Amino acid sequence: MENSSIKLLSRSKVIAPLIMDYMLSAGAQIRPDGALLFPVGSNKLTEEEVQDKQWMPVEIVPVEQEHSASPGSPEAATPVTHFNTSEYYRHLRTEALGQSVLYARQMRSTQDIVDRLASVLPEDIGVLVVAEQQTSGKGRSGNVWESPIGCAMFSFPLFISLSSKLGKSLTLLQHMVATACVLAVKNTSGYEDVDLRIKWPNDILTSNKVKVGGVLVTSTIFRQKACCGIGVGFNVTNSKPTLCLNDLIRQHNLSKSSNLETFTVEQFIARVLTEFEGLVKTFQQSGANALLPVYLQHWLHQDQQVEIKTEANCQTGQQSSLLKGTITGLDEYGFLQVKLADGKIQSVQSDGNRFDMMANLLSVRH
Repeated sequence: MENSSIKLLSRSKVIAPLIMDYMLSAGAQIRPDGALLFPVGSNKLTEEEVQDKQWMPVEIVPVEQEHSASPGSPEAATPVTHFNTSEYYRHLRTEALGQSVLYARQMRSTQDIVDRLASVLPEDIGVLVVAEQQTSGKGRSGNVWESPIGCAMFSFPLFISLSSKLGKSLTLLQHMVATACVLAVKNTSGYEDVDLRIKWPNDILTSNKVKVGGVLVTSTIFRQKACCGIGVGFNVTNSKPTLCLNDLIRQHNLSKSSNLETFTVEQFIARVLTEFEGLVKTFQQSGANALLPVYLQHWLHQDQQVEIKTEANCQTGQQSSLLKGTITGLDEYGFLQVKLADGKIQSVQSDGNRFDMMANLLSVRH
């Protein structure tokens, strides 16, 4: 697939040029022919990276141009982009999130672009970055997320006041995004029993522990606000390398003798943004108590028996140990709560720790 251009899709003729201006503030350049080039690497680009096509041209595509051609016409047979804006906006019910889309058939990482834009975009302009395929997709702990065609790969910025309820509980943001991914399907009428569950803290699995999606959240603090970059990779129509949402829907139809329609990538993305914006609003009003019961309703771990392996710490002299316990829930920060054999509760945070579900083993680093 070619290293394609970025299409700026927006229903607003006013917002689209503003986004182009903000892209210039984020390091874009204008070629002599007037084309805008946006840097798609994670850092300032070297001369070698420039020669290696680490800049992508950006062009505005009015949304009405995407679906204005008559059926059967040559224009209808060759759409401007492969992203169905009619399908996307039909399912989008947000006030701000995702109202404008930066789409490319192929790019290095949607998260890189959002991380660049988050420092210059105002809070009221909701930009979504979508790629049909990524060449350097990012996962947690520096892992690479495989990105076959059919996987929903998207990122978006979120700005949170540190004095707000969510600003004081930023560790729960990853839990919130994972919850939104599950609710995007299960809150759709008829799809309540589709087999999607949450693996702590932010992976989406089936009840058979097959991974179908994951979440990445980055954040920087600037002027009493958290500028967050939220990324999602979710198998929607691609049955490989593991399993996808539409496989689960077809399995559900067979087992329940139902006739649910499969999801499109655009529908799934729009539904996630809609659910997520609603969760943010509810959290800001009611705090963690509004999120955690919903998260726990859909997770895999209640009353799971686990072993906690703590590594030796040379600086403190603490020896490695292996403790047995039972997962009882989460605390107000999203840390795993494990009840040990002596009745004590141990909290396990997600950063730097590893949860091997197949072995029921929590590896804790100091």
